[in-house]
Amino acid sequence: MYQRYIFTVLLSSLLLLIPILHFADVFPSNHVQLVFELAVGVTGAAVVIRLSKRTAIIEEHTQRYQSLFLHNSDAVFMMDLNGRFTSANKACEVISGYSLHEFLKLTYHQLILPEDLEQGMTYFNASLQGEKSTYQLSILSKTGVRVELSVRNVPIYVHGRLVGVYGIARDISETVNLQKERDEVQLYYQSLYRNSPDAIFAINLKGQFISFNPAAEVITGYSSSEMLGQSFLTLLKRQDGSVMEEAFRELRTGSPCSEEVKIVHKTGRDVTVQVVAVPLQIDNVLAGMIGIGKDVTAYKQSLERIEYMAYYDSLTGLPNRSRFIEATDQMIISAESKSEKVAVFFIDLDRFKGINDSLGHQAGDFFLQETAKRLRESIPGSGIISRFGGDEFTVALPVTDSQEASQIAERIRENISEPYRFLRKSYYLSPSIGISLFPENGEQTVSLIQHADTAMFYVKQQGRNHYEFYKSEYHTKLSKKLQIEQLMREALQKEEFELHYQPIVHAATQEIEGVECLLRWHSPELGPMSPSEFIPIAEESDLIAELGEWVLRKACRQAKRWQLMGLEPMRISVNLSIRQFEQADLIDKVAGILKETGLEPRWLELEITESMTMDISKAMTVLQKLKLLGVAVSVDDFGTGYSSLNYIKKLSIDRLKIDQSFIRGLPTSEEDAAIVATILTLADRLSLTVVAEGVETEQHARLLQELGCGYIQGYLISRPVPAHELERMLAKPIHKIG
Repeated sequence: MYQRYIFTVLLSSLLLLIPILHFADVFPSNHVQLVFELAVGVTGAAVVIRLSKRTAIIEEHTQRYQSLFLHNSDAVFMMDLNGRFTSANKACEVISGYSLHEFLKLTYHQLILPEDLEQGMTYFNASLQGEKSTYQLSILSKTGVRVELSVRNVPIYVHGRLVGVYGIARDISETVNLQKERDEVQLYYQSLYRNSPDAIFAINLKGQFISFNPAAEVITGYSSSEMLGQSFLTLLKRQDGSVMEEAFRELRTGSPCSEEVKIVHKTGRDVTVQVVAVPLQIDNVLAGMIGIGKDVTAYKQSLERIEYMAYYDSLTGLPNRSRFIEATDQMIISAESKSEKVAVFFIDLDRFKGINDSLGHQAGDFFLQETAKRLRESIPGSGIISRFGGDEFTVALPVTDSQEASQIAERIRENISEPYRFLRKSYYLSPSIGISLFPENGEQTVSLIQHADTAMFYVKQQGRNHYEFYKSEYHTKLSKKLQIEQLMREALQKEEFELHYQPIVHAATQEIEGVECLLRWHSPELGPMSPSEFIPIAEESDLIAELGEWVLRKACRQAKRWQLMGLEPMRISVNLSIRQFEQADLIDKVAGILKETGLEPRWLELEITESMTMDISKAMTVLQKLKLLGVAVSVDDFGTGYSSLNYIKKLSIDRLKIDQSFIRGLPTSEEDAAIVATILTLADRLSLTVVAEGVETEQHARLLQELGCGYIQGYLISRPVPAHELERMLAKPIHKIG
């Protein structure tokens, strides 16, 4: 009887031992040893020791393994063949969140999350087939928390019959979550690698590509399969190969680097790439480099465009003023070290303004571009040419002496003076060229430019279409010009200008038909100033528009004053400058001045020069608006311009004024007489009146009367006189002269 009891106890102990042996890696080795000692000890005890001692030993070991079962940090449980829990330790409560009482009412598949249920049941069923298995699955705790488990299943046999399944489960949530985080980071970097707009690549210590992302394929045009194993040098432009080789050597020391290189795209085009490279280390051992390459081709092109805009003229493609000064500074430094000379040329196009104003800016642009081309053909490669502004150009180049500079200046003059073909017509320009030399005329670029400009201005004063070297006395003349400009600005504020009036009379009766206003200036500082001296300066400095508006207002006010004095109304004629004629608000200004002064439009005549009518469409628009306003229009200096006579019939004008250059030659020049006769005939056919200017002798007056000229103006009748003197003339009956 006692022997049967001992056998039963031993069998139970061995059954507890089975799962523990399967999880020997979980338990300390000395515990395993105890198991075997138990087996041997119990067997021996059955034969050699007393029953009571055997019972005590079995009880001790039973308690030990019950303690190991109950207090194990891993969940230990037993299931029957249907998966119902039949026993479980305290750790099952901790892991599942259920009390032992609740836990033992559950089945294995109830705990498993749906997505892992099939896998869990597959392994459970495998245990029922006698297989041991280790696997991972997820359960849902009572509180709704997902718990990741590592599970080991072992089948339980009693008397050779399968009676259940032992399970040991370890909470590996922290490990799984950490691995998930690592996987997510890995996926992030993989996504960054694959989807980055920048090229990402790796190179081994041999300089061969070992990684090549899709962006690198786009930037280079090569697929990764084409580039893997290839040297990075095969992509680089020759001049950048040594740069990257040096950078690669730097990387071997552990230092990152950044370089801008040009690579050759598969299609053959150049691509500028900004490469940032860092050492590639594996287990703290240098294995190569990782590079990130950004395609900066468009950015570089934008920078180049910005630099071009900052240093080059967009119309002609020539360097601008800033670039010219920088380049000439360097040229001077080089020349000084070699004891050489540098010539600086300042070039201004004669008559350009008139052509630009008459033909329009499209024509002006064409002439400037053509001039730039001719300058390039005239200057050796060692020189620099710039468009300095408007129709001004500058040139600088090394020369041996002033004679060489003269030869270059003459070549420039000849090339620019060749006819320009525009819209199937020929036009002529000429240059005025000023020259200064380093070091004789200055040691700085700015002073050399100023001196060349001064010499150019002297050429303008002497008749244009020539060149001159700078001389110190030219400064006096330039200073005078600047002084006049400044005094003119002050004169406008101080009302120093005044109008003189020259009568226009009927050729047969000598009756005053009207007067022309002429500007006069008596400067307190400079004395009487000739219009031929200060008007060109006003035109150059843009004062002419402001001055012209002052003249128009003053003339209208004077004409109205004479009418209020009781004098017979008559037309007052005012010259318009090209600047005024081009003003968009010209009509509004004229209308505003007439309203301000109270003068009726029919008593105002505006004189324009023939050159203003060369842009026929623009001139027609302006003149038609003036006619609608009620103002009379005359063409001054007729016969000296280049416009077609056919234009005259299209323009809304009332009168032609024959230039005095034709009148002076009447007595002796058959050509002048023929021109005057032709103009008179043309005017008669077009129902226009004609005024002959510059009539100085009785012979002039008689010949003009014989030719049928209706009105005359000139010193024979009267010089331009102040308003009070003209008033005495106007006070005579019917304004008759003489």
